[in-house]
Amino acid sequence: MERTAEDRHNNSHSAHELERFHTPKEEFQTQLHHDYQRDESNPLYRSNSTPTPGSPQQSDKVLHHRRPSRAVALEKLRNRPKKLRKALIANILRWFASVLFVVAIYVILWYYSRLDIMSTTTKREFNALIIGLSLGLGMSITISLEAMAVEIRYWIISLRDWPDRETELILKAKDLTKIIQLTWVSKSRSLRSYAVAFIILNIISQIALAMLGLVYSTNTADSAAILHPGNVTIPDMSNIVTNRVLANKSQNNSQALGALRYTANSYGTIALGASWGDMDDIPKPGTLWDNNDPLAFCGGKSCTYVFQESTSRPKNYDLVVSTNRSVEATGNCRSWKVAKGGNGNEITITIDDDKKTQVNITAINGANQTTFMFNAAAPQGQTWSEVTAFEASSSQAWFYRCNVSIAPVVKAIRKEHYIGTNITSLATSAIALQGYGASSLGPTDSDRQFQSYPAESSYGQPMNGSTEDMGQVMSTFAIGVIAVTAQSATGIIVPGMQPQNGVVLQITKWMYVHLILGLSLGVQLLLGVGIAILSTYRRDSGNNVSKCNDVCFRFWVYRQANNDDI
Repeated sequence: MERTAEDRHNNSHSAHELERFHTPKEEFQTQLHHDYQRDESNPLYRSNSTPTPGSPQQSDKVLHHRRPSRAVALEKLRNRPKKLRKALIANILRWFASVLFVVAIYVILWYYSRLDIMSTTTKREFNALIIGLSLGLGMSITISLEAMAVEIRYWIISLRDWPDRETELILKAKDLTKIIQLTWVSKSRSLRSYAVAFIILNIISQIALAMLGLVYSTNTADSAAILHPGNVTIPDMSNIVTNRVLANKSQNNSQALGALRYTANSYGTIALGASWGDMDDIPKPGTLWDNNDPLAFCGGKSCTYVFQESTSRPKNYDLVVSTNRSVEATGNCRSWKVAKGGNGNEITITIDDDKKTQVNITAINGANQTTFMFNAAAPQGQTWSEVTAFEASSSQAWFYRCNVSIAPVVKAIRKEHYIGTNITSLATSAIALQGYGASSLGPTDSDRQFQSYPAESSYGQPMNGSTEDMGQVMSTFAIGVIAVTAQSATGIIVPGMQPQNGVVLQITKWMYVHLILGLSLGVQLLLGVGIAILSTYRRDSGNNVSKCNDVCFRFWVYRQANNDDI
């Protein structure tokens, strides 16, 4: 009893002496050892219970003590089950974030490319959106690649025995900076290849997004202009300018009736030299106009002219745009077949109506021509005239009686926008006006105006009794007079909607957009799924456990002490 008490005292004293001489490192390791023993979820936890002799627990304990505790901790740490489903979900969620950015980029490009024109403010708005979304997509891809690098670390470690320094860098390779260090620190070609491949993927992804800016461009609009309130130049439509077609000696009396009639008829003929469009081609307000565009637009028995206005600039050109103002000319006709005198060689013809009416022809011009006639002494209005036409032919002669009218200017809000009554009255009868006389052999009576056009000309071609076609001929000539008058008139400055240059978004080829964005998403998804599968596959062997015992153990303890997960 006394010896036992003495031994207990000596043991207590020895333990006290050992405790007094513990180093700080030993105290830290001892504390960690006790913490690990208290935490059953820790890979270093060992049970203090005594197993029954011969039991499986005793055999496992014997085997356990044959291996270092750090190796056991590493093996348990590395062999923690990581479910494939969880890894796939994480990668797919990151991929969907990139998909959202790609969809937003598509929507922005599609929407702004469909705009006819953009102002400077709209252009800035587009640039801000597309740059922000491109940066967001680049960050999303970079974050996804860094997450893949984190997931694949232990698969790389399991491939072979790595030096301690390289193993530590692999474990810390959570960002691009650490991975770049591997390219000069590592002596392994395979590890360098991995690092270089990862760096190249990051660079290529950013270059691809930068190339997205090469497939679209914002250029100065060549089809439309931005309209802002300001002063504009419009044509003076109060009267016809005759000095464009009269000789110098005749310009002293430029507003004489003969001069006006001759000019009106000349303008109608000049209009044939311009291009003409259909009613569906009428431009929207703000559309840029030049001499190659249609002068007027026809459909059915009506024709329309759209007014233009411009902004005078200190340079040698004006920005001319179509306005919302327009004027329409219409020709309503009736037709009768000629029963007698249709060869054009008689002064009187008989039309095939109920009364077999006889009509006097102003001039005898033979067959294969159309003579348009206008009686200035007959009743007429300021915006309409009655014009007759004799379509001479040896077999199919026709007579037409047409009412040609010009409607008020649409959307006119200022007095300068309206057309003078002398222009409208001359334009409606201009196809039959001669002014100074078409022939010295004809009558000199100025009230009986006529003009003859050969069958080979646009205005003289046979209509074979079609009232709609003859009505279009009448309206075409009338609107041509107004159009040429507007083009040749003197400009006046009035308040209006001033045209200014705008920009348009042009996509070079949508195929390039599909290729860049599609490959970015496709490669990200393929790498994410592949790395998710690899990250759940461990190549475990005895060498793999012992290859980084010291480094991995210290790294794991450090991360656990900072409540971080590797």
